Amino acid sequence: MPDLILSVDQPSATDGDRRSAASHDVQVLMKSSLAPRTREAYRSEWKKLTAWLGTRKLRDESLAEYLAFLHKKGLAPASISLALAAVRCICRLAEVDFPVGPMTTSVMGGIRREGRGRGRGQVVPIRFREADLLAMMIEREASKSSPAAAARDAALVSTMSDAMLRVSELVAIQWRDLQIERDGSGRLTIPVSKSDQEGQGAVLYLGPITVTRLQAWRKLQGNDGEFVFTSIRRGGSIQKNPLTRQSVRRLIVAHSKCYLPELFASAGSEDGDSRPGASSHSFRIGSAQSLARRGATLPQLQTAGRWKSPSMPAAYCRNEAAGSGAMARLRYNRE
Repeated sequence: MPDLILSVDQPSATDGDRRSAASHDVQVLMKSSLAPRTREAYRSEWKKLTAWLGTRKLRDESLAEYLAFLHKKGLAPASISLALAAVRCICRLAEVDFPVGPMTTSVMGGIRREGRGRGRGQVVPIRFREADLLAMMIEREASKSSPAAAARDAALVSTMSDAMLRVSELVAIQWRDLQIERDGSGRLTIPVSKSDQEGQGAVLYLGPITVTRLQAWRKLQGNDGEFVFTSIRRGGSIQKNPLTRQSVRRLIVAHSKCYLPELFASAGSEDGDSRPGASSHSFRIGSAQSLARRGATLPQLQTAGRWKSPSMPAAYCRNEAAGSGAMARLRYNRE
């Protein structure tokens, strides 16, 4: 986190007893309650805010103006809420009052109302059928030029689709996390994730075809590697270091553009949707939608995707829920 010397109004000595500064151990534990990526995001938001403030103090009025500035730039309400969350966290760690009053609260309410639709539909889902096709095309076509990369990437696509993985979870997978069952399916243990900071873990199902692809990749990689999805140098030399999140995103976009170009053809469509195409998050959304189309309930979707709240799978699967709702089933006999 950034230095917790905030440009905020401090209570005077006559304001009564001040809260004593937390001990070093308490401060360390408070910071440890945040995931590393959350700390990075908050640090970035704090730097942007302090640069905008300049010599101004962080008060209700100035914070409201900053949020309005972000809204005018075209940011989505969710992105603006992140800036507010960063301020809240840093104020808590610094043991100063969170400078949100009626002005900031009202401005944030207006941002949520006027900013409806911003940030939605920006990622195209890759559903089961498309994920299967993508993996097969990678195996068939990409293997001609790079057999090792094709084996790895086909296994990666299948794993992300089956397990509905976040990219941070994917790059952290180790071979010891994978168990093969007698029927040829697999069980993937995720020790810790964004929605499981306490490390309780989750066990996820992998289909037989995914396990077969993982075994094919393992044979090429060798048995002395620790991480499942590792980098490959030019020339086909397989490394032991795991892929980075950025590398995974790039290869998914590259393969999708090559083998599923229709996902990118929808960008800039007549309905005003400016979706840039597929991304690493496309598998989570697409798998959730595929499960919903096959009758999965909202609690089942929440469990499968390891979401803390049902709001995200509900938002992703709104169209699927409508297609299996009362009107579709009872009036038009849709299953």
